[in-house]
Amino acid sequence: MTPGALLLEASKNFGPFTSAVDLATSAVAAAASLIATLWGKRSWHPQQGVLEKVSVLAVAIGMLLLSHVPTSGRIAVAVVGVIIGILGGIRYAGLVEKYRFQIETSPDRHQKTRTWYVVIGDVLTADAQTQTQKGVDLSDIVKNAGYDPDRVWDRRSRGRNTFQLQRWYMGVVIGGTIGLASAAMAARV
Repeated sequence: MTPGALLLEASKNFGPFTSAVDLATSAVAAAASLIATLWGKRSWHPQQGVLEKVSVLAVAIGMLLLSHVPTSGRIAVAVVGVIIGILGGIRYAGLVEKYRFQIETSPDRHQKTRTWYVVIGDVLTADAQTQTQKGVDLSDIVKNAGYDPDRVWDRRSRGRNTFQLQRWYMGVVIGGTIGLASAAMAARV
């Protein structure tokens, strides 16, 4: 049994204080999520944007509000949240495939290459556009630009695409988390 399941099972045994324990548990979980997001190690995730912190805050607030919603409302929130999470996940996955570009550097003196991904833009810079019209491969254009994506794609279009990815990612996180949490709370009746 997971620690979360043990905590949920244990909270049923508090009699008239069950609601207070539920609220305190939700508050502690929300605070832990915020602390982990704002000050924790972040190397596990590729993006460290403000939107991700907002999504964690939205989940924390949603969890606190769910403790005051009746069971029928929790079921509705669960259905809507899971649908938003699934549709958001499908859209996010499609956008990742569309906007992600793999950059692989030339071998260094130790014959090691470095590989990473960047979000591309919809608009090429004037220099990159000229090179593509001459038939130069996009990987070669990136290499000639010193592996700097801002020298290949317009920075504003890269920003728009990054925002699109983050927005759909937030839908997955917020919708999915609140939907699943609401389903768990409704099933606990």
